[in-house]
Amino acid sequence: MTPLMHAAYKGKADMCRLLLQHGANVNCNQHEYGYTALMFAGLSALEKCHQVMDLLCEQCVKQQDMNEVLAMKMHYISCVLQKCLAFLQKRDDKLDALVKR
Repeated sequence: MTPLMHAAYKGKADMCRLLLQHGANVNCNQHEYGYTALMFAGLSALEKCHQVMDLLCEQCVKQQDMNEVLAMKMHYISCVLQKCLAFLQKRDDKLDALVKR
């Protein structure tokens, strides 16, 4: 796991920015499962990851790496679905009442 991957997973946008400014490879996937920093950002908690993901996606666009951009879009869809699921689970009792009508 590279320092950029670790910072991305922890949601440390300032550290990611610093590492990228000093030449960290945003496309490095030398990980057991081939994950990149963007993928690690996607695995972190939603509240922490959006700034990091925006930063990494911007770097990917600069390098014209469209696979990472696609991964970014997929992550945002996943985040939206997770928020929807959490919203629905909080209101499960009210939804049951509506369905029974």
